[in-house]
Amino acid sequence: MIPFAPIRVPVLSPHLPEKDPDRHLASRPWIQFFLALRDAIEPEETVALAGQAADVAATTLVVAPPSPPQTLYRVAWYVRVTTAASVSSSVQVTVGWTDGGVVQSTSGAALTGNTTTTQESGSVLVSADAETDVTYAVAYTSVGTDMAYALSVVVEAIP
Repeated sequence: MIPFAPIRVPVLSPHLPEKDPDRHLASRPWIQFFLALRDAIEPEETVALAGQAADVAATTLVVAPPSPPQTLYRVAWYVRVTTAASVSSSVQVTVGWTDGGVVQSTSGAALTGNTTTTQESGSVLVSADAETDVTYAVAYTSVGTDMAYALSVVVEAIP
């Protein structure tokens, strides 16, 4: 849960060192607020893959807790071709989850540019049933020498 800012408290501490008037210190309530804010927005899970040259089977990112019955997550990804294949290639990211007992999925575009400037980023909101997996998978094909790609995935719980 995102904390409330202590707006009635000065940001700077009134106890500034007399020897160094240019030095400013944050007040304790604001320090606690920023630490709580950092904790609130820290991702649930992150994935960072480099030099991949194969499919990635459905892999669990996070398991929704038993309560509440539905948990909302934001799943974001970035994929980029890091080494082009000698002939052609394709890479596609898919996110999967279960909502209301029905398996759901969404996929990014199949990237077929086969150059090191070929990239895609995407984001999806997922309403996952209690105690079910939120997953990612990568479909990969390469003709000729292997294409390689890098993938980053971030999952954040939405309060």
